[in-house]
Amino acid sequence: MVLPVKRLGTRMLLRRITHHVKEQNWFAVGLDFFIVVIGILIAFQITSWSDGRSARQLETEYMILLTTDLRTIEGNLSEQLAQEQAIIANARIAIEAINTRDSGVDPTHIGHALISIFGRRTLILDSPVFSEMKSAGRLTLIEDTSLRNRIIAYFDGLVRVESILDKNNEFYVEPYSDFLRDIGLGFVALPADACPNSNVQSACDTSRMANAVFGSERIHAAEEILSVPAEDPLWTTLRSQVVWRAIPARSNAESVQQLLTDTQALLAELEAQK
Repeated sequence: MVLPVKRLGTRMLLRRITHHVKEQNWFAVGLDFFIVVIGILIAFQITSWSDGRSARQLETEYMILLTTDLRTIEGNLSEQLAQEQAIIANARIAIEAINTRDSGVDPTHIGHALISIFGRRTLILDSPVFSEMKSAGRLTLIEDTSLRNRIIAYFDGLVRVESILDKNNEFYVEPYSDFLRDIGLGFVALPADACPNSNVQSACDTSRMANAVFGSERIHAAEEILSVPAEDPLWTTLRSQVVWRAIPARSNAESVQQLLTDTQALLAELEAQK
C-alpha cells in the first residue's frame, strides 16, 4: 500500500528527529524542528491567501448583485416619487375646483379631481442580496469598513421610510378613501385620456376596472352630491379632506426624494469600485 506523500514525509521527518535525539545531535534536532515550523507557517500563509482570495471574489459577486437590487429600488422610488408629486398637483386642482364651485364648475370635474387623489401605492424596498448577507453573517465580506457601515445605515433608512409611508397611508390615505365612499359620491371614473402614462396609479387602475364592468353607465352621484349650494357644509368638509390627503403626500415625497438621492449616491460609489 502506497502512503500519501504528506503522511510519508511526516513519518520520515519523525524518524529523523527520533534518530537525532538518540544520537544526541541537538543541532540536527533543532534544524528539524525549524523545518517543521517553517513548513507550518508556509501552509498557514497559503491557506490564508487562498481564503482571502475567495473572500474577495465572493465580495465582488455580492456587490454586483447588490447593485442590481439597488437599481430596482431606485426604480421603485422614482415611481413612488412621481405618484406623490401627482397627488400634490391633483390636490391643488381639487382645492381650486372646490373654491370656485359657485362659478359654474362641472360637478363631474370636481369628482374627477377628488378621485385623482384616491388610493395608495404600497412601497416595497427590499434587497434579497442584503438580506442574505445579513442573515448568513456575510456583511463582513465587505472589506471597506466605511462602505459596509454606509450600506447597513442605508438599508436601515429603507425600513424607516417604508414605516413612515405605511403610517401615513393608515392615518391619512385610507380615511380619505372611506370618506369618499361614506358621502355617497360613488366612483367617478377618470376618462381614458387622463390615464395613459399617468402617475395616479390607484385611481387609473380602479377607473379601468370600473369601465370594464359598467361601460358607459353612470356609477357616481357627482351631480347630486356636488351640486349643493356654495354655503353647504359639505364644501368645508371636502376642503379639509383634500388638505389632509395632500399633506402626507408632501411628507412622503420629501422622504422618498431623500432616499432616492441616497440610493443614487450609493450606486455611484459601488459602480466606481468595479
